[in-house]
Amino acid sequence: MKYLQNVFQGRSFLDCKDYTPAEIDYLIDFALHLKELKKEHIPHEYLKGKNIALLFKKSSTRTRPAFVVACNDLGANPEYMGAGKIHLGKKESIKDTAKVLGSMFDGIEYRGFAQKDVEDLAKYSGVPVWNGLTDKWHPTQMLADFMTIKEKFGHLKGITLAYGGDGRDNVADSLLVAGSMLGVNIHIVTPKPLFTHPDVQAIAAGGGGISVIVDHGRLKGVAGVINKDFSAAKMAEDINADELVILTTVDNACLNYRKEDQQAIGKVTVDQLKQYLNEGHFVAGSMKPKIEAAIEFTEETGNPTIIISLKNAAKLNDGVGTIVYN
Repeated sequence: MKYLQNVFQGRSFLDCKDYTPAEIDYLIDFALHLKELKKEHIPHEYLKGKNIALLFKKSSTRTRPAFVVACNDLGANPEYMGAGKIHLGKKESIKDTAKVLGSMFDGIEYRGFAQKDVEDLAKYSGVPVWNGLTDKWHPTQMLADFMTIKEKFGHLKGITLAYGGDGRDNVADSLLVAGSMLGVNIHIVTPKPLFTHPDVQAIAAGGGGISVIVDHGRLKGVAGVINKDFSAAKMAEDINADELVILTTVDNACLNYRKEDQQAIGKVTVDQLKQYLNEGHFVAGSMKPKIEAAIEFTEETGNPTIIISLKNAAKLNDGVGTIVYN
């Protein structure tokens, strides 16, 4: 419970990439635990006395009853507000609505259209907001989908999942990102005009692996190959990637990571990194594998490696993170 209080309490869930892979995996396991408690008729009213607003600008067959039943099982009081019943974004701005609802409710679930709407609810309400679907992401379905897969197979890493349909929709995008984080191989089966969005491929490539188009030896539609270790560097070399992106939990690679004299690294040459490595500034099993991967890729290809946190992945072109060049 202390872990939950320290890591999850008060946080919104707007898309999977806002969380670490370990946190997503923990939520899936905790959901399985709650399901087992319900099956055994063991009370688990962890949200007893809490009031939860359910905002639905889109109709729903499964999401609405899932949230209502979950609230009741956990002891919370759900209040459903459907399309046409409130003035969200019309007579009242989302900012004003968020402030009002945040003063009355302990949490808000939102199912609607624009991703910015749910982000604004989280920004101005002052309470946790959970994304029940927007045009961009469907993170709560990801928890349910991968929970079902883990329940069926007993594990997630190494599973291959095929998705047939529009590769540009919120479910396909969410599957790619969540699958990459959890080590699940996601294959999107779709016509070329419906290929996944390049920004989502940049987030998801690597991890569990993603099939992409290679045209005349060059990677197309993907900003880079994203993973954490040396194998990513070798794969990026094989497909002549324009850059290697290594996602981690910190904003930059660091000298003497987690020590009193820790120092973030901005732009750095391969030769400088080699010197730091030889001087023992990188911890084995932590920063060291990332540094070795960066050296391997950039030295062999002449192309840059970027070491950046997952939360800053959208800022790849802004000079954020550690940039390794020849």
